[in-house]
Amino acid sequence: MARIDRTGNRKSREQRYSKADSMMYEKLCKAGDEEKAIQIAQQKLEQCKREGKTKPSEMCPCTTVHELVEEINKKSKGEKSYGRHF
Repeated sequence: MARIDRTGNRKSREQRYSKADSMMYEKLCKAGDEEKAIQIAQQKLEQCKREGKTKPSEMCPCTTVHELVEEINKKSKGEKSYGRHF
């Protein structure tokens, strides 16, 4: 299956995406780039903030899941967190 990326180039995927795929986490760990995904998520969040979007419903396709992932990564490595606490 091929798709077009943001630059107009064709990209092929070896795997099809299925939300219900029980092996998705394993596939992402094997083929994904967590650091790049976090970087893109941070950029999207900053873009929304620059555009004055403050309500989550206005921030599509932006989320703050990357903050949760970073927090989990810190805790799993034994680092102390000084971020927001809910």
